Amino acid sequence: MVNKTLLVGIFVILLSPLYFLFIGSFQDIYGIFVMPPRLFPISPTLKNYQWVFSHPIMMWLQNTLIVSTTTVFLSVLITITGGYAFAFYDFPMKRILWIIVLSGIMVPRMSLVIPRFMVLGKLQLNGTLASAILPAAYMPTGLYLARTYFETIPKSLMEAARIDGANDAQIMLMIIAPISRPILTAIALFSGINSLGDYLWQMLQLQRIEVQTLLIGLIRASMFRNSAEANVNPIGRSMAVAVILFIPLLLIFLVANKYFTSALSGAVKE
Repeated sequence: MVNKTLLVGIFVILLSPLYFLFIGSFQDIYGIFVMPPRLFPISPTLKNYQWVFSHPIMMWLQNTLIVSTTTVFLSVLITITGGYAFAFYDFPMKRILWIIVLSGIMVPRMSLVIPRFMVLGKLQLNGTLASAILPAAYMPTGLYLARTYFETIPKSLMEAARIDGANDAQIMLMIIAPISRPILTAIALFSGINSLGDYLWQMLQLQRIEVQTLLIGLIRASMFRNSAEANVNPIGRSMAVAVILFIPLLLIFLVANKYFTSALSGAVKE
């Protein structure tokens, strides 16, 4: 009973910032600063959300869907093909190439900002949605997890498929992918979250309003207010922005949460 009470107390403490964030988005500036804080808003208002939806939020949402879905698709494609090659094939310099792949996990992302700018500049992609997609599609951690998971798959399944005339593409799509659905779903989840929260890189690249994602558009709108609006309710508007940006992450976790545990257990054993 004591342990349950302790867990409930910790749960309430951890969720309290999210709760006050949510109710703060429905309050005016006076309701936010009242002490002690109110557990329920006395005069809730939708003005903060009306301000949010006064911006081209649908265009930003469309850009966000394009960036996130394309990034997830490319990440899973690179992961499954690269992990398959490293797990089941022997080729020259395999060990050296694998070390290079793993070294990408240890390189700080900040140190790659300038090289990425230079490469994308040569490709004339700076300032486009592609500049936010391509760097995020490569996930060294995903390759490592995929290879480790693929190596637990019984080799007899692949040998039987080859006897039946299946090629590598068919084996990946019809055998490896279904068995590896937990780990691939987890990798897609990580990729989607990374794409939705990649503020620094997207802020540097997506300067034009027509290519901004929901993250960049709403944060820039809440940061750069004109003088006439400066004292209206900047905190409440920022809270409304945070709630809207939190919703996609919450939905992703609710959909894919069940795959986390199974992804850690490995595939079917022989």
